[in-house]
Amino acid sequence: MAEIGCDQFSNCLIDFVDGDLDQVQHALVKDHLEKCPLCEALMESYVKTIFILQKVNQVAPPKDMAIRLRQYLQSKLPSSL
Repeated sequence: MAEIGCDQFSNCLIDFVDGDLDQVQHALVKDHLEKCPLCEALMESYVKTIFILQKVNQVAPPKDMAIRLRQYLQSKLPSSL
C-alpha cells in the first residue's frame, strides 16, 4: 500500500475529520496517524479546537458597531482619497 507524508496528511486533515475522504484516502491517513505521533497530536489538537469553538457562545456585536467602524476608518484615510 502507498504511504503519505506529513505534508499530504495536513492537506487531508480537515476532510479526514469531517469524514469526507474515500476509503483509500481514509486508510492512507489512518495508517500515517498510526506511524506519526506529530500528526496524531496535530489531529487531536484540531479536533479539540473544533469542540471548544462549538461550545463558545456567539455574541452579536453592538448595533452601531458597523457605523462606528466605518467612521473610524474614514477618519484614518488620507483626505486626498
